[in-house]
Amino acid sequence: MKGTGIGDGLQSATAKATTPTTPNGKAPTPYGNASFISGMRRYLNLIHPWTTGFAKVHNAKGSVWRTNNPGAITPQAQGYDISLGGADITVTHYWWGITWNRTLSTLTTTTRTYKQYLYGVGRVVSMVRPRLIHDYNVPLDPDSDPITNIWQAARMWRLKVFFVPEPTGLLMLGAGIATLLGLSRMRRR
Repeated sequence: MKGTGIGDGLQSATAKATTPTTPNGKAPTPYGNASFISGMRRYLNLIHPWTTGFAKVHNAKGSVWRTNNPGAITPQAQGYDISLGGADITVTHYWWGITWNRTLSTLTTTTRTYKQYLYGVGRVVSMVRPRLIHDYNVPLDPDSDPITNIWQAARMWRLKVFFVPEPTGLLMLGAGIATLLGLSRMRRR
């Protein structure tokens, strides 16, 4: 990562597995002789602060989650700061919904878009933030089994900030100016 980053501590999650299973072999039984195996996973999450400049994150290990891609991945992006001088623009928002159907064992993704109209935009600031994530599995017996890397990802977050005039601020400014004019007239009399 370019610049100074923040290391966001280690987080852990515990996974459990049970045996024996039901006669069809799909779900663990809630009764009987069940044995639990516990494992620990460690997450290393590195996040850089937001910037309007150029940002790049280098994942030297590549992406090994569900694919064997040992090549290095280096997402990069650049932010910007543009003055629009009071232009009217339209922003398209995307919504993704994911639904799991238990009976069919299928995952359904739905997408919706909606538009937001921004009037009198004075400035648009685009900021970027690199993020590097590594997930490690700590074995039950660290002396005999190695620590394995389960998943890693290099991500680039983007954020756009639109500066629009607020009507309440303008109303308060107008009310303040009118009050000052009224006070000055009363003082003259």
